[in-house]
Amino acid sequence: MLLEVIEKCFEKKWCAKPNISVQFRSIVRGEFGHKGQGLNIYYGWHTGIFGDYLIAVSDRHVVGLAFKLDKGRTATENNLFGSWQRASFLESFSETEPYTLGLVEGACEIEILALGTQFQIKVWEALLTVPLGEVVSYQRLASMVGVSRGARAIGRAVAKNPLAWLIPCHRVIKLNGDLAGYRWGSSLKSELLLIEKSKSKRYIK
Repeated sequence: MLLEVIEKCFEKKWCAKPNISVQFRSIVRGEFGHKGQGLNIYYGWHTGIFGDYLIAVSDRHVVGLAFKLDKGRTATENNLFGSWQRASFLESFSETEPYTLGLVEGACEIEILALGTQFQIKVWEALLTVPLGEVVSYQRLASMVGVSRGARAIGRAVAKNPLAWLIPCHRVIKLNGDLAGYRWGSSLKSELLLIEKSKSKRYIK
């Protein structure tokens, strides 16, 4: 449902730029304690145009979104929940489904909460400034966060993004224009970029 809504948003242009309310919390100084201690997280598997995907929510935020890895659902869950190791996890389709339906009923408004290191948060904040339909190189992204020669560190932070598509890590490519890697597969990355592409695409070098 969620990914079907995403596609409809672009095709019908009623939500070409989703209204995303973002909160970031440092792993070291987060309000939920170390690695989510004391936080209840509900998660559920849903199916969209790109296959199965996993969504995780707290009482009022989406805290995780991931496409299914080639290694299966368990591997996907372990990978996504790494930052919230001390939270309590409960599988609940009924708790997560309203967040997917809310993208339709709420005109694609969604609140997200991401937990990371201070450096990861800086990178994710920069990703949110990359416009829909555009891409950015790792080198340019490094410059945007003030790390002139930190392309590799940028790549590691991008790979730790816990909110696939919502924090658009798929918009980062190599300086030569190659797509580079993507946790959920290069073919999916290509499809996401094609969906976001309008009549023309500018490449930020």
